[in-house]
Amino acid sequence: MESLETLHPEPIFTNGQSASLEPFPSTQSQLPLGGNGQSAGDMMLNAPIMPEPVALVAESNIVASPRSISGSDALTGRSAGSTRDELLNNGLVYYENFEGQFQNKKASEFFLQSGPSNNRNSGFRKVDATELNNSYAIADLQSGSAAYGNGSLAMTLKRENSRMELGQANKFNQSHFSGEGDNLWVGASIKIDPSYTEGSASTRIIQLKRNYRPGKVLPVGRPPFSVFYDAKSGNLKGVINREYDGAGKEFSLGKVKKGEWYDFVIHTYWSSTNKGHTELWLNGQKKVDYRGANVSSYMASEKNSYTTVQIGVYNSRGVDIDSKLHLDEVRLAANEGYYDIVKPGGMLTKGSSPKPVEPAAPVNPPVAQKPQPAPSQSSSPPKSNASAGNTLRVEAESNLVNLDKGGKYDGIFRAGDASGDKAYAMKHDGAAATFKFTGESGSYSLNLNAKADLYKGAPRVTVSHNNGSQTWSTEISSTSYQLQALNGPNLNLKKGDTVTLKFDNDLYEGSVDKDRNLYLDYLEFVPAARKSQPPVQSVPSAPSVPSVLPPAYSTVQVQAESSLVALNDLAQKGRVVSAKDASGGKALALFHGKSAATFTFTGESGRYGLSLNAKADLYKGAPAVTVSQNDSKQTWTTPISSTSYKLHELNVPSLNLKKGDTVTLNFDDDLYGGSGKDRNLYLDYLAFVPQVK
Repeated sequence: MESLETLHPEPIFTNGQSASLEPFPSTQSQLPLGGNGQSAGDMMLNAPIMPEPVALVAESNIVASPRSISGSDALTGRSAGSTRDELLNNGLVYYENFEGQFQNKKASEFFLQSGPSNNRNSGFRKVDATELNNSYAIADLQSGSAAYGNGSLAMTLKRENSRMELGQANKFNQSHFSGEGDNLWVGASIKIDPSYTEGSASTRIIQLKRNYRPGKVLPVGRPPFSVFYDAKSGNLKGVINREYDGAGKEFSLGKVKKGEWYDFVIHTYWSSTNKGHTELWLNGQKKVDYRGANVSSYMASEKNSYTTVQIGVYNSRGVDIDSKLHLDEVRLAANEGYYDIVKPGGMLTKGSSPKPVEPAAPVNPPVAQKPQPAPSQSSSPPKSNASAGNTLRVEAESNLVNLDKGGKYDGIFRAGDASGDKAYAMKHDGAAATFKFTGESGSYSLNLNAKADLYKGAPRVTVSHNNGSQTWSTEISSTSYQLQALNGPNLNLKKGDTVTLKFDNDLYEGSVDKDRNLYLDYLEFVPAARKSQPPVQSVPSAPSVPSVLPPAYSTVQVQAESSLVALNDLAQKGRVVSAKDASGGKALALFHGKSAATFTFTGESGRYGLSLNAKADLYKGAPAVTVSQNDSKQTWTTPISSTSYKLHELNVPSLNLKKGDTVTLNFDDDLYGGSGKDRNLYLDYLAFVPQVK
């Protein structure tokens, strides 16, 4: 790296007063950094246009003229407000490590900005060496003193200067990802210099600042989210402000030590409703997890305002203290972003740095696990062109045909515990992933490597083939990635067929530990073993053929209304109703959540599958029936989507049954939205179907 003297022989720009210089206008223009043909999309220095220099500065370690200060590892991204088909590389919009030449030509525009407390000469000014004892602001690129790598930026403010920040340019025609339902991710490493002076007021070191568009009114000038440093106590705090009413919430982030680097990651999901979400991690520990409105409806409209990110030193006007702060690893991402891509020092591209550590997940109580299939013996299953005899693995993050996001939190994210270091997070109803089959034609079963956030039950994944109406559902109850067989028949697949996995039973009740979510790692297509068929028997003469099969091979049919062992009928959750279209003229209606019916088995001991004759009232999806045997915690779930009585094969394995065993059917996803908006389930009969060994 060239020396700073070689690159920058010109004088510095500061806020100092000088009798030998004419005062500059307070209006500012933006000069491109570096003078090397960089476009308006490059970094900017917020400064007035300068005349010829008056004197040089003695210090050799000071940035003497505007220059590029972006990292050599910068990723090509898209500018804020560009069309969605200009996809980001790994989700980053902006990356700065203060090393090498600026390369991110399409990044959101960032620039250095400064201003004195009294606003007399806002912006940078030239001074001579004698003025360094007065107020000034200096941007100092340093080599060998960094949180990561070799470079960092030091911001030094002397006396009356109130601010110096690295921030986004105010581009009115850009959205800055700050409208209702947008995500914003920010990462930075910050060190408070040991020379930082104790003052009477706290200093903003990070702010997500709301700006109004031309012709619009900014109701209150408070940033929706800020991080403050109190030099006197050494404490950090995060502050959420709702601009419209001045209300907010403070979060203690703990004490920091001068001279030590701290890594910040901030995520906000902008919303004027209770869907808003603000998070902050400090050195990998989550310190803020706020859910609720974090912006007013007026300010959430991008027609009225937008948000910019500013990091550095921002003191109140009139605060007369010496401030010095060091900055490194500034990262910005938007809706395609996630924790590990903005985490300081984290991975930019696969293999470019050590595998990051995922933020700690909420602790869930232990849950009885379902039997899991044995993992594939091949350590590196092929991803395409698998023969009919090989298992085909499809990673959720790399071989999807389509992602149907149910919400802004759904999508690909870094996952150090997943097989490919990435996974697909499903956090809202309707989140779906479609996988394309690339193997040889044949019959296949499905295994899914996945994990869950459990809350009042496990998340459910529903499978469909080629967007067909027939679906099969499986609950995922493991809180760590585990391979699990999906319920359903073997699928006859050919190259180009699709399999869609949908998350359709989301539940959220106000906090991170009351949230049901699903995370997909990969899907396996497992060739089905060809089963040998029993030999065909010669058919004897008609009189010798028994009128019924031997008892062990007879289907046992139990009418729902007449042969129930028990009916969970609390608060009229279920009751027998007349039904002309049912086989016995009656049916069992399940109207409310947790309705349950228990059937006793009266046949011969053996292995049986289950079929249910039932129909449904549909509202925002189909009701699901969950099956358990002998009150076991192991369950299997099947949606019932027919609105007329139809025999449905239930998604259960063959059950080993003996006389007196019980099978319970639960209806546990009731939904009612008013008259004509009701999800209900009607049972006609349950059939125990013998399975041929």
